[in-house]
Amino acid sequence: MGQAAPATGTALLLLVVFVLPGFVTLVLRETTYVVREATTPFERLLLSLSYSVRIYGLLVIAAFIGGARAKDVSELYNGKRDLGTYIVVGALALVVLPLVISEVGRWWRRSARLRPAALRALRISKAHGTPSGWEHFFGSNTAALVRITLDDGRVVGGYFGEESLAAFPRKTQNLFLEERWELDGDGWFLRPAPSSLGLWLSHEHVISLEVYEPSPDQARPVSRVERISGLALAAVVIVHRLRGQRRSARQL
Repeated sequence: MGQAAPATGTALLLLVVFVLPGFVTLVLRETTYVVREATTPFERLLLSLSYSVRIYGLLVIAAFIGGARAKDVSELYNGKRDLGTYIVVGALALVVLPLVISEVGRWWRRSARLRPAALRALRISKAHGTPSGWEHFFGSNTAALVRITLDDGRVVGGYFGEESLAAFPRKTQNLFLEERWELDGDGWFLRPAPSSLGLWLSHEHVISLEVYEPSPDQARPVSRVERISGLALAAVVIVHRLRGQRRSARQL
């Protein structure tokens, strides 16, 4: 019975050391750009371990480049190094490297040149990392007029812009359009619905979804806040130029 507590403590320590860095990486990725899939706890554990292996691999490479020896690793493992060393290693494993891996992955996912070129060179379809057409379009954050046919036969439309939201997880996949539009008899876009504050749709009621590029006269008008911000910026630029002209005149 007396050995149960130390064994439990060792197991918890191993869990923190080998799983937590990878789990932090998963959380950072899912917070910034990766849509969490419906994986089992065991699958998430394996994913965490895989990222932990990468993190410790980077630490080993950095230690090798820095001239670390086997004696240094042994002292670190046996708790014979100073507190500052453990703080630095812990910060690298739990904060710095998970953040670096997450940001590099986010940059790679959004790369408009390098990633497509690499995928073409390796003959890998870019659809390999895209779960569905829903994510393919709405993940690009492209402004569009959207026409939706519902399962009850109705056809509705609206504007998808910066204030809209397309939820990605499949169990909660729904769409919020920031502005509803009126349609004519042929189901084409006429004008924004008066006083519209948006349109919410659940994917389970959507039969088909069509997206169109808005024409210049159909583009969403600039909001009052955006207009005020633009005027304020213009005023700052004008004041800055006037001050520059005054300084030039004084020098002359």
